[in-house]
This record gives sequence, structure tokens and C-alpha cells, in this order.
Amino acid sequence: MVFGDDYNDLGLFDMCGYPIAMGNAVEELKNKAMITTETNDEDGVAVVLENYLRRNIK
Repeated sequence: MVFGDDYNDLGLFDMCGYPIAMGNAVEELKNKAMITTETNDEDGVAVVLENYLRRNIK
């Protein structure tokens, strides 16, 4: 799982198994992402991690 928002993350998205774009990401990154979360200012990383942990930790 990797999070990104700008052009410098494009290569990383190609290598990662589960790329996640921030809501404020450039369009090219959003097109490569498995999902798009909230923006950086809206705690997008925390939103994804909390949802993932809620589903996978019993």
C-alpha cells in the first residue's frame, strides 16, 4: 500500500501492489490508483488506514 499526490509518485505507483491517490492528487496519479481517498487536509491516509484496520482486525 502506498499513498501519493504528485508526479514524483508515478513510478512508485507502478511498483506498488495497492496504490492510493490522495483527493488532491494530480489526475495522472488518480488514473493509476486503486482508490482515491480524501485530501491531505482531510486526513486521507488516516481514513484509509482506519477503514482497513476496522475490517481486518477482530
